Amino acid sequence: MPYKGDYEEKRAFARMGVDCPATFRIDGESTAYHAMATDLSATGLQISSANAVNVGTTVMVEMIAEQMIVPPLKAKAEVVRCCENATGGYQLGLKILEMLPGL
Repeated sequence: MPYKGDYEEKRAFARMGVDCPATFRIDGESTAYHAMATDLSATGLQISSANAVNVGTTVMVEMIAEQMIVPPLKAKAEVVRCCENATGGYQLGLKILEMLPGL
């Protein structure tokens, strides 16, 4: 698992590469979308998805590492970035607003 501790950009919290399945729902909707979590920090995460989501949208995200590298995560988050990637999917940058109980 890569640790990005020697990062050049001076973020408040280091990122950890996680590479594990995730799901998210747009707040107030019932449809669950599949994604892959790629980075995790103390205040946010990055997921890769086939679906674009508008910046400013609130989502509920769940992540369970297959190898239990990190504990299960359930959070309310805000989409702060949505960029198309080279494979036609999207990279979503999420700011964690609230950690939720339950997994």
